[in-house]
Amino acid sequence: MRASNRLGKMPSWQRTFVLLAILSCSLTGIAYLLGHEFDIYRALLGQHSVLAWHGIFALLATMALGSVLPVHIKAGFHSKRKRMSGFSQLGLLLILC
Repeated sequence: MRASNRLGKMPSWQRTFVLLAILSCSLTGIAYLLGHEFDIYRALLGQHSVLAWHGIFALLATMALGSVLPVHIKAGFHSKRKRMSGFSQLGLLLILC
């Protein structure tokens, strides 16, 4: 495997952590939005416990983003590939944080 193929590649444990944290945060946020704002299963999805779980997963997603910033993003920037998608994803995450 060439060194350029491994540039900025996350270890499997870190990739799993990042994906699970962001997915969990997204799903609990969507669940609370549907329950609280759109009155879909409000008794179940609009409860404070769903919002509390969303806060916990948001903290984990922020930690996951922090684990990616020092190495993965710097290496991706220097490789000059997929900058537009990388910056748009980073910008969206910063807005959501």
